[in-house]
Amino acid sequence: MTTVDDMLERVRSVNVLQESQDAIENTREDMILIQQEQMRKGLNANGSPIGFYKRQKYAEMKNAMNPLPGLGIVDLELHGDFKRELFAEVRGEEFIIDSADSKTKFLVDKYTDKAIGLNDDSLDQYAEVVEPVFQEQIKEKLGL
Repeated sequence: MTTVDDMLERVRSVNVLQESQDAIENTREDMILIQQEQMRKGLNANGSPIGFYKRQKYAEMKNAMNPLPGLGIVDLELHGDFKRELFAEVRGEEFIIDSADSKTKFLVDKYTDKAIGLNDDSLDQYAEVVEPVFQEQIKEKLGL
């Protein structure tokens, strides 16, 4: 039988920061999928359009490939390399989403550092994925 003192000791032994980092680490592929979908919609980390194409013919071609963002709105995908190379990692108390594609610096310079990163809606969507994982980890640590 678990006593109150036993449970209190278990609670004290839980490293919440480490458990949250582990939960993010265990769901980073989900984070990337959500990031890719956000970009497919043409939205940046602020929830605004990533950018706008300058040439009408190119905008029309891109719209035929992906009408989701709307005519003329950048989705950062032509061949898919940039999105395929997206990765997420935990660094201390934050997570970073970036791309290993050779065009990353050019695209970030062109469309600002907000081109990559989850906006509020995407963060809410990701929270629905990561919270149950985090809760399960805590329950396991507490022996519940």
